[in-house]
Amino acid sequence: MSNLESERVTEIFTDCLFREGEDTTDHVKAEGILHNVGFHPGRLEEYEDEILEMLLELPEEFQASVGGGMSFLNACVDKDGRHWTGLHRDMEMLFQLGTGIGRVKPCLPREVWDALPGGMPYYIVLDRKPQEMLTSEDVDEGARRFRATREHDADQERTYPFYFYETVFAEGK
Repeated sequence: MSNLESERVTEIFTDCLFREGEDTTDHVKAEGILHNVGFHPGRLEEYEDEILEMLLELPEEFQASVGGGMSFLNACVDKDGRHWTGLHRDMEMLFQLGTGIGRVKPCLPREVWDALPGGMPYYIVLDRKPQEMLTSEDVDEGARRFRATREHDADQERTYPFYFYETVFAEGK
């Protein structure tokens, strides 16, 4: 059974916002696609494990250790293909909660989102703690896979956003 439910995402998101009269000085900033929010750090920390559990219910392609990021538009289904929401708002809230706990990052800068399918960002879920992250062997393997994927995609006459970003923006073309 999936822990990823739109009602629960909304409950956690709402509870992590500041309440009237609370000091917002130490807020945790989380930029979204349409909305930016500041979360209460204490309440956000209380939900950290549950937020991560919900993020890990997304398709594996979002996970840093498996797929390395995927389009926001694909976050409406869980890893079993079940639609957990029909609203972009719920998906944005989930990614903002993930950003707040340091487990979600956009794959590309906001400036290039318009060039991506649907003008939507690609997000990556950091499913490992920083101390469990990449070793030099992982980086070498990732580079090998990326080159192989790029060569395969060139053969198929397809382009992925990362390739587009690398060839057009990063190289200044």
